[in-house]
This record gives sequence, C-alpha cells and structure tokens, in this order.
Amino acid sequence: MHNGLGASAAVTILADGTGGWIFAVVKIDNIMRLRRLHRSTMTWEPAEAGIDTSKHINALAVSPDGTVYAAAWDRVFMSKDHGGTWTQAAILNDYLQALCAASDTVILAGTVGAGVYRSGDGGATWRPYNEGFEKLNISLLRAWRGNLAFAAESPGFLYSSKTGYAPAAPALYVPADKAPAVPMPALLRWSTVAGGSKHNSAKGNRGRNQVLGLAKSTRPSPSTCPSSTTCR
Repeated sequence: MHNGLGASAAVTILADGTGGWIFAVVKIDNIMRLRRLHRSTMTWEPAEAGIDTSKHINALAVSPDGTVYAAAWDRVFMSKDHGGTWTQAAILNDYLQALCAASDTVILAGTVGAGVYRSGDGGATWRPYNEGFEKLNISLLRAWRGNLAFAAESPGFLYSSKTGYAPAAPALYVPADKAPAVPMPALLRWSTVAGGSKHNSAKGNRGRNQVLGLAKSTRPSPSTCPSSTTCR
C-alpha cells in the first residue's frame, strides 16, 4: 500500500471515496500532502491540482455522491472528479481540523476555537452552527444515517444535532457570483449525549470513542431496520 508514497512518508488520514478511489493525507517533508490510489492500480499518486500546497491538509470528507472535500488551514476545497482537480469552496478564516459530509449538500467543518460551520448547499455558502456548545474546539465530526451529526470538543465533550437545520444568522461566506443566501430555519441545538458529560472528561472520551465507531451503541439491528433504510 506504500507504492508511490516513499519509504519515509507517514499516512495521517485515510478516506474511502467512490468509484474505487482511496484518499490519504501524507506527511512529506513536514507538510501534509494529499494523495489518491485506485484499487485497480494500487499505486498512490498526487491529488492536489488546484490546492495551495503550502498549507497543511488537515481533514478529508467524501459525500455520498462522491464529491471530495479537503480542509487546508482555513480553506475548504472540493473535487468533483475523484481528486483529479480541486476548486476552492470557502475561506472560513479559522483553522480547520475536522470535516464531515452528512449528505450530498450538508457539509460541516470543525475549527480550533470557532466551533462548527455548516453548508447546506454543497459548500457554496457557510454559516456558524454552534448553539449549545460549551467550548468551540472541535476535534471530530461524524454523521450517522444522513440526518444526525456528532461533534467532539477537545477535551472530552460530545454533542449531537440534527443536520438539516442551521442558525438564522447571516451567511459567513457567500462567493461574489452567488445570490444572497436565503434565511434558514432556527437551529436545533447541539446537545450532550450519553458518555459525553460536560463535567467528566473521562466519560467524554468514552463517548468520543463511540462516535469514532459511528455510535454503535445506538445503531439499529437489521431486524428493526425499515426495509427502505440501509442499516450500516
């Protein structure tokens, strides 16, 4: 699996894409670089066309439709061709360390010190999404079954929220060629979840580990899953 990476390269992030592609953030010469591999060739290749390579790649996310998102310092980049080319989706002016594609259109970005930003239109516009947080240092974001998001604060606090809602605040980032954003519904608050007690970091760390496993303790069994729903 190291074909094309070099012996000294250290893989820090892996993301499974669509169409047989796998993406990796690799530490090369103290810079986090982006690489991709297709299962048919099993050889890693650069996947950075359009990304400012002077900035660290801190997070990756892949939406169900195969769009790939990458966080580089305070910027979000997106690719519609499996990492072949990238376009800048946003400059959020806060250091990014987590990304989550909850659906084809709902993208969440976690920051150091500024909480979560949410896009409801596939990365075109972004708004703060922070009601209910105690702190704003977001180290982990995960989505479950497309409509529930989990966020882990550092240290030890764990929250969940519906992903289909966002604050009725002005859009933080609207490109010049986009029409003014339509006001969005009021936020359903982020709420602490079991194992994420605000007063016990040990419990919070246990809850964070549950999120890393996509909340296995609350996942429905196949016998109770509606026939129209994919349980995973």
